[in-house]
Amino acid sequence: MPKTIAFVDNFDDVEIFLKTFKFCIDRDTTCIAGDALALAALRNNGIKCRALDDYRNQKEYEEAELSAVELAGKWFIDSEGNDLTEFEGISLGKCLKRETFDYFNYLLKAILDVSNILKYENPEKVLLVSDYTVSNNLFLEGHFSQHNKVFQFMGKDKKYDVYIDKAKIHALFLKLKNISRHLRFERQDILAGKITYYCPVIMNRFIKKLTVTTVDRIKLLLTKNVNKLGSIRVLTLSATDLMHFGSALVKSYLRKGNQLYYFDSENNCYFDSRLICVPKKNISLPKNNKKLEYLSDLKFKFERSKKMERNDPRWVFKDLPLINFIDEYLNYIIERKIPELINLLLHSDYVINKNNINIVLISERWGANRVALTQIAKQNGIPVLHIPHSVEAGFKDGDKIHSPHLFFDLAHFPFYPTHEVSSLKYHQQMQVMRGISKEKLFLTGLSRFGNQERKSRKMYYDARKRLGFSEDEEIVLIFLGAEFRIIYDKIKSRHHNSTFKTKCLYEEFLKLFLNRKKSKIVLKLKMSDISDLLVDDFIKRNNMDNVVIFRNNLNDLLIASDAVVVIHSNIGIEAMFYETPVIVYSEPSNPSFLPISAEGVAINISKPDELLPILNKLCSDKTFRQERIRIQRNFLNRNLPTDNLTFYNRVADVIFQLAKKN
Repeated sequence: MPKTIAFVDNFDDVEIFLKTFKFCIDRDTTCIAGDALALAALRNNGIKCRALDDYRNQKEYEEAELSAVELAGKWFIDSEGNDLTEFEGISLGKCLKRETFDYFNYLLKAILDVSNILKYENPEKVLLVSDYTVSNNLFLEGHFSQHNKVFQFMGKDKKYDVYIDKAKIHALFLKLKNISRHLRFERQDILAGKITYYCPVIMNRFIKKLTVTTVDRIKLLLTKNVNKLGSIRVLTLSATDLMHFGSALVKSYLRKGNQLYYFDSENNCYFDSRLICVPKKNISLPKNNKKLEYLSDLKFKFERSKKMERNDPRWVFKDLPLINFIDEYLNYIIERKIPELINLLLHSDYVINKNNINIVLISERWGANRVALTQIAKQNGIPVLHIPHSVEAGFKDGDKIHSPHLFFDLAHFPFYPTHEVSSLKYHQQMQVMRGISKEKLFLTGLSRFGNQERKSRKMYYDARKRLGFSEDEEIVLIFLGAEFRIIYDKIKSRHHNSTFKTKCLYEEFLKLFLNRKKSKIVLKLKMSDISDLLVDDFIKRNNMDNVVIFRNNLNDLLIASDAVVVIHSNIGIEAMFYETPVIVYSEPSNPSFLPISAEGVAINISKPDELLPILNKLCSDKTFRQERIRIQRNFLNRNLPTDNLTFYNRVADVIFQLAKKN
C-alpha cells in the first residue's frame, strides 16, 4: 500500500476532515495534527495521530524568525534601496512591519514543517482539508493554511499526489452552523445588570452598535465648538487604549474639563461627554486625488519590482521561491491595508488640527495604526506618550537584554513616541539599554496594579467569600499562557510554548492535585482564551472536582490565593502587590522572561513535580512564607516611585506637563 499522510491544519478543520477522509484512513496512513486540540479530537475519534511538534526543530525555527524579520523590513524596498511605500514622509511599510512579520514568520515555519514531514515520511499521497476557517484581522481570508499551500507546491517536485476535500456540503454545514449561533437567543444585561432582556446575538450587536453610534453623535453635537480655556485635549486610537489606560487614569485626566478623543469605539459606549469618538470624515477632493495618484503609482512600481526580483536570492527560502506564496498577500497589503493607513493618516491630521490636540497617548507598540498615528502626531509637533499597560517582558544580563520578542528591539521594529512611561526602575533601565534617552522616560508605577497593599486576614477571607471559596482550603492560581481560536500555534514566537507543550504542562501540574486534600486549582484565562479546552478531557477523565476556571475577578483571585504559578505572565508581578507568594516555572532550556525570575525574587521551579514541596513549605513554615513576601516587597520598594501618589495621578501629571508645553 502507498504511504499516505493526512494533515489536519487546526482544530476547526477536524469535523470536515472526519466527514471527508475518515473512511480511507488505514494503517498505512500517518495523520498529523497542527495543534493539540486537533490531536486530541482525532484521537478521541479513534484515529492514530502524531503532533506537528514531532517534526519541528528549535534551531531552524530561530533562523526562520530572523529571516522573517529581514523579509518584513525589505518587502517594500526596491533593488535600488528606495522605499516604495513612503507617503508624505512616512514609511507605510515600516508601519506594517509587525503584521507582515507575523505572516512571513508563519510562512517560513510552515515551509520548515512540511519539509521535515516529507523528509521523514516520504509519502506518495497527501490528504488535506480546504481552509474553511473564518478570517480575522491578522491575515486575509484563505491565508491561515500555509501548510496546505506548501504541501501542494512541493508536491510538484517530490512526486506525491495531493488530495483536497471537495466536501462543499460540509463547508456549507459549518457556515449554517455559524449563522445559527448568531441567531440564537441569549440573555443580555445592560446598566450593570439592572436591565435584562433576551434577543438573538446578531440583533444584540445591531442594538449595541446603534446605541453606541447614537450616543457618540449626541456627545459630538453637545461638545461642538466647546473649547474650555486652559483645558487639555488628548487623542488616542481606540477603546482598547482606554481600557489599557484604566478607568482610574481616564477619570484622573478628565478632571478640570479636559477632553479625550478617540477614533474607534469598538462598540463600547461611554456616556461621559468628555470622551469623544471622532467619526470618519470624507477626505477632501484634492487629498483624495493625491491618494489615488499615489496608489496607482505604487501598484505600478510594486508590480515592476516583483518581476525584477522574482528570482532574487533574498526572496528564496530553503530553495523555494517565496514569491509563489506571498504574491497574493502582498497584493492584499497594497490594495487594502495601505489605503486604510493613508485614510488614517489624513483623518488624524485633520482631527489634530481641527480640535487643537495637545498630546497623543498610545497604550502599546503593536499595530500599524498606532505606529502611523504616532508619526503623524510628531509631524504636527505634538508630544506622543507611550503608556504600557504592563511590564514589557525581558530581563537584564550584564549589558544584554533577553526578551521573548524581537518586537522590543528598536533596531528591528522602530517605534516613534516622544516620551514613555516606565513601570519599574528595572524596566526603565532596560529602556535606556535599548537606546531610549532617560530624559524621555517617566517612572510612574504600573497602570492596573495600583499601589502595594498589606494583605490582612480580613481582605483574604472577604475575597474568598466573594469568589465562593472556603476559608480553610488551599488555593493555587495557575496561568501558563493563553491560546486563541483560529490562531492556535501559527504566529507564536520560538520562546512561547506550543499548544502541545502547554497541554502537557497543564496535565502535569493537574496530576499533582489528584489526591491532594483541601486544595483547589484556579486556572485564570483571558476572555477569548480557549485553554480550558486543553484540560477539559483530563479533568473529566480523572473526575477532578477541585479545578475551577475564571476569566474575571483577577484582583480577588490574587488576594485569595495562597500561591500563584506563572511562566512569563505579568500576573506574577501583579500578585506581589497583594503579598501573595509567586512561583515561576522556568525551564533551563527555555527560561522565563520575567525579571522576578531572573533576579531570584520569585521562587523558581524547573519541573512541575517541584511545586508540591514548595506549597507544603509555604503552608507549614511561616518564617519561609514571610521571607518570600519580604523579598517580593523589597523588589517593589526598590523599583517603584517613593512618593505617595497613585499611578494614575503620576501619569495624569505627566500628561498635563507634556501637553502644556505644546
